[in-house]
Amino acid sequence: MLGALALLGSSACSGGGGSGGSRPSAPHTLAVFPGDGDAILTWNLVSSASSYTVYWDTAPGVTKATGTAIPNVMAPYTHTGLANGTTYYYIVTARNSAGESGASVEASAIPFAGPGPFDPPWAAVAPLSVIPFNYNQGLTAAQNGANLAVAIAALIPGDRLELSSGTYTLNPFFSIDLTGTALAPIWIAAQTGETPVLTRDDALQNVVNIGSGPAARYLALEGIEVTGGASGISIEDGQDIWINGGHIHDTAERGLVASTVSTSALYITRNTIHGTGGAGQGIALGLPNASVITSGSVIAQNQVYDCEGTSAAGIHVNQGSFGNLIAENLVHDCAWPCILVGGTGGMAINTIVRNSTYRSSDNLIEVQSEALVQNNLMMNGLQGFTSRPTSGTISDLTFVHNTIINTGRAANLTGWNGQPLLVFANNVVYSKTTDAVRFVNGSAGVDVRGNVRYGSLVNVGAGGFINGTGLADSVSVNWAATTRDAHPVAMGVIINTGDGVYTVPIDITNATRSNPLEAGCYDGP
Repeated sequence: MLGALALLGSSACSGGGGSGGSRPSAPHTLAVFPGDGDAILTWNLVSSASSYTVYWDTAPGVTKATGTAIPNVMAPYTHTGLANGTTYYYIVTARNSAGESGASVEASAIPFAGPGPFDPPWAAVAPLSVIPFNYNQGLTAAQNGANLAVAIAALIPGDRLELSSGTYTLNPFFSIDLTGTALAPIWIAAQTGETPVLTRDDALQNVVNIGSGPAARYLALEGIEVTGGASGISIEDGQDIWINGGHIHDTAERGLVASTVSTSALYITRNTIHGTGGAGQGIALGLPNASVITSGSVIAQNQVYDCEGTSAAGIHVNQGSFGNLIAENLVHDCAWPCILVGGTGGMAINTIVRNSTYRSSDNLIEVQSEALVQNNLMMNGLQGFTSRPTSGTISDLTFVHNTIINTGRAANLTGWNGQPLLVFANNVVYSKTTDAVRFVNGSAGVDVRGNVRYGSLVNVGAGGFINGTGLADSVSVNWAATTRDAHPVAMGVIINTGDGVYTVPIDITNATRSNPLEAGCYDGP
C-alpha cells in the first residue's frame, strides 16, 4: 500500500475576508497522510480562524451536511481508530466568532498496516516499555520542561515516552543524546489525542538538539509540536532518526536542520513546518560546500510553507548530499525555491517525485544535476524549474512527467548543452508571458520528446513538443495558483501526448497511468 499524498486544488468556496466580523476563508489546501489505523491531516492555517472542523466519510463527496464532524481541532490532526484498507474522505472548514467558512477541497487516504513506504524499517518494532509523562498543572512551563528533560535523559533502548498536552519550556540548552537499536528504538511521542508543545523563551538556542553529545541513533519523535527558539529541531549528529507527524513553526531561523556533521538514514515524514524567520529554511540538510552532507534519507509527505526569510527555501538539500528521496511533499509560499537540491558529486542520484509546489519568489524547484525529477507540479514562481551548474557540471538528470504552469518562464536550463545523460520528456510546460523552455547554452545531446508547451522555445527544436492552447487544457487552474487541478481535460490537447520510452507507471497521486499516455504529472480522465 502506497502512502499517497492526497491533495489538489483550492477551496470549493470561502466565507469572506476574515476580519471585521467576517467569517474566515476556507483552508485552501488539505493533505491527508495514511498510517497504520490512522491518518494525519494537515492544512494551511487561516489568519482569522480560531478553530477548525474536520468532516469525514467513507464515501466520496463528503459535505458539511453528510460528513461526520470533528470540531475544535488544529493542524496537524491525527484521525485515529480507522480500518486499514478502507478509503476515508475528508474536508475541513475554519471557524471564528462570525461563523464557519466554506469547505476545503476533498482529500482522501487509505490507512495501511505495518511500516509505510517512507518509514524506517524499524517503524513497526513494538516498545519494550511505555512510560506516560503527564503535565503537572501545579508547576510552571519551565518546571515541566526541566522534569521532561530529566525523563528523556533516563530513557533506554526499547522505551517509549508518551507526553500529555501542555507547554514544556526548555530554557537551558537541551539535547537528546540517546542511542537505541534497530530491535529496540527509543520513542518520544504524544499521547493519543494530546498535543505536547516544546518551546523556549528566547532565540539564543535551538529548541531541540539531537546528538549534541553522544551521537543519537534509532530515535523517533512523533506528534510533537515545536515552536520558538533559533531553529526548531537541529540534528547535530544522528543516524536512523525519525521525525514524524510533528508541527514545527514560528522559529527565528530554520524549522528542521541537519548541518553540523554528515548524517544518514534520516526520516522526516508527515510534518507541518511553517513560519521560519531570518534566513531560515523549512528543512535544511547539509552545507553548500559539501563539507557536511546527508545521504540515504527520506523527506516525504510534509507540508512546508511561509518560509519567507532572506534565503528561505522550503526544502533545501545541499550540494554533495546523495541518495535521498524527496517525495509527496506540499511546499508553498517561499522566498527561495520551494525545493532546492544540489548535485551529488558523482554519487547516487537524488530522487524528487510527486511533490506539489506553488508560490515562490524564486524558482519553484531547482535541481543542479544527478537526479530524477518526476511527477511534480509547479505553479506560480519567478520561474518554474531551473537547473544550472552552481558547482560542477550538469549530468545524469532526468526530468519527466512534470507539469509547470507559470506566468514567467516555465523551465530554464543552463549548462545542459553537450552534457551526458540528460532527458527532458513527457512534461507539460506552460508560460503565460515568455519561454516555455529555455536551454541557455543549447540543447545538443539532450533527449527531448513527448512534451506539451505553451510559450516560446529557446535553443531547442520544436520536434520534441506539441503546442498547447493554455489554461483550458487543464481541469481547473489559473496562473495565480489559487486553483491547481491540472488533470488534463477529456479530449484536450494533452491527451495521448507522452512518449512511451519514458513512461512512468503512476502519476502524482499514485494513480496508475492508463493508455493513452498523457504528458505531465497527472493521468488523464
